[in-house]
Amino acid sequence: MKTILFLSIFLLIGSSGCMTMTTVEAARIKSHKNQKGEVVVDQKPRPGFYALIPLTVAGDIATSPFQLVLVLMFAMSGIQC
Repeated sequence: MKTILFLSIFLLIGSSGCMTMTTVEAARIKSHKNQKGEVVVDQKPRPGFYALIPLTVAGDIATSPFQLVLVLMFAMSGIQC
């Protein structure tokens, strides 16, 4: 039981925070190189999303107890994600 708890806490701490990660990804420029080696911009940067990061970090912290419960439930039931 202690091993499952330790692993669950380790996984939760190691998680990146889905709300924050999604916000940062939405703010970044998305580009790729074409066959000629030129950079093609798929999506322009949206720096306004960076203003939301304090809210998303708070949201990730607020939902972390629920995430811990779900990780523990999956660990105890043997379900692998």
